[in-house]
Amino acid sequence: MSFNEKYLYDIITLGRVKNIKVINISKEERLDKKLYEVKNVPMEIVKEICKNKHYLHRVPHIVASYGLYKNDLLLGIITFGIPPSPYLMKICGEEYKSNVLELNRLWCYDESPKNSESYLISQGIKLLKKNKPEIKILVSFADTRQNHLGYIYQASNWYFTGWSIPGGGSIVINGKEVHPKNLNNKYGTSDLEKLKVILNTQNIHYRPRSKKCRYVYFISNDKRENALLKTLCKYEIQNTYPKEFPKETEYKTQKQKLLDKNVDGF
Repeated sequence: MSFNEKYLYDIITLGRVKNIKVINISKEERLDKKLYEVKNVPMEIVKEICKNKHYLHRVPHIVASYGLYKNDLLLGIITFGIPPSPYLMKICGEEYKSNVLELNRLWCYDESPKNSESYLISQGIKLLKKNKPEIKILVSFADTRQNHLGYIYQASNWYFTGWSIPGGGSIVINGKEVHPKNLNNKYGTSDLEKLKVILNTQNIHYRPRSKKCRYVYFISNDKRENALLKTLCKYEIQNTYPKEFPKETEYKTQKQKLLDKNVDGF
């Protein structure tokens, strides 16, 4: 399926437009800034892309979102939202907890130019600073389970502050990943055996939390304040970027490690 066919299929499937002008587009070696624009994108389209295109297949908390366009073609999105962790909100202390957002989704069509993501990040941040000048701190994560080390953040001069902390995890039910909190809210439990009975399926298992590279970026319009925020950051800013994946990409408990060892060794 060509890009034009794929894009037209997506638009029709999402029910956004009845008559669409299809523009011929081919894979470009580098993005020509004269031909591309980053601007606001309708929230309903952002949500559909998060659910159907991004690998996590769920909609995060979104405060601001922008799209990469070539003429009328939407080639990618970037979203910013409130971090789910209260500790992450206080990454530079109580005083700055209302000035923090997480870059929580970044997605582009494979057919977009190879530097599309970096351009989308830089232009998206410019719009964010214009629309929400109170935001001064950005955090984001690169998921090693998805073979990501955050090269796009490294190229954009974000600070690497180490790996995400252990804990948490999700429950996979018939191939669909669900957060335990959502199951507790809906069924009153996140216990695997109880869920098997409630949902009448044995296809349920726990999935450990993946190890993620944590990145931070300071975007205050005052350079002196950015320097201050760097000193206030509760995570140690590393001198080098990660270039190799950890031996294990998941945080497993000792019990899980023992079970894996027994399975491998029969």
